[in-house]
Amino acid sequence: MQQYTYVKNQELPAMSFEWRDNTNTLVDYSTGYTLSVKVAAQTTPTVTVLTKTTGITGAATAPNVAVNWSTADLAVLTAGTTYVVWLIATRNADSLHRVFSPALLPTMMVLAAPA
Repeated sequence: MQQYTYVKNQELPAMSFEWRDNTNTLVDYSTGYTLSVKVAAQTTPTVTVLTKTTGITGAATAPNVAVNWSTADLAVLTAGTTYVVWLIATRNADSLHRVFSPALLPTMMVLAAPA
């Protein structure tokens, strides 16, 4: 499982993913897909608290997806809470979805900014 920690007023690090298909082939997300992220508290992983559609970059080589956070993204999240990150790729040709599904979803902890 990938785990990230963010301070509310800091944007780094970007989340990086190596997303492979069921044959273990790296998926080319450099074109033909729209990427989005849904964030939910780890205690209620199916209740979305943030949907992100910008700052997500697809590539043809590993890591083939990067998620860059803005302070505005992090501002809506509650400090001290651990969140799960649902990464979703929508194929532009037919609007079919693929969800990043490792054994355990990536998580992010958000901390309050220092005073």
